[in-house]
Amino acid sequence: MKKVILIKISIVYYTKSGNTEKIAKAIHSELEKDGAILKSVNDVDISDLMNSDIVIFGSPVHLKSIPVKMLSIIKKLPKPITWKLAWFYTYGVPDPSYYIAIEKRIQKFVDENGISLLGIFKCLGEHRETDLLEKFSKEAAEKARLESKGHPNDLDITEAKKFAKEILNNYK
Repeated sequence: MKKVILIKISIVYYTKSGNTEKIAKAIHSELEKDGAILKSVNDVDISDLMNSDIVIFGSPVHLKSIPVKMLSIIKKLPKPITWKLAWFYTYGVPDPSYYIAIEKRIQKFVDENGISLLGIFKCLGEHRETDLLEKFSKEAAEKARLESKGHPNDLDITEAKKFAKEILNNYK
């Protein structure tokens, strides 16, 4: 007889445009049968995270980094952190120089807290503020307009669901 192991999974996301929420819901749909809960950063209770086995954070990239709303949750976490972490993020500028810093920030958080990282998933999300971006870089704004439109798309959703399965495989 196969032994069933119950794990508590919390998915916490921040979204401004809805892109990250689409990916959060895709991941949740894959893990819901395993009891995963899905919460916006606005609705999460820190104690729920502390009682989890796996926490999955999701955020967009804002100004090449983790948004302030997500950082505020991270800063409130009591130590030691005993759960394992996975992270997903959406980015609107399809140029690594605009999003690679977020992965460095995630790795720093992992290293500083001795957390096991189960994986990172990223996908393009439609950039909704290209006029603002254009003030910094016309080239990046044009690239975002051309390449990010319609993302996350069906393929992105499929890849997010595969990532959810990988998280469970990496946990075991």
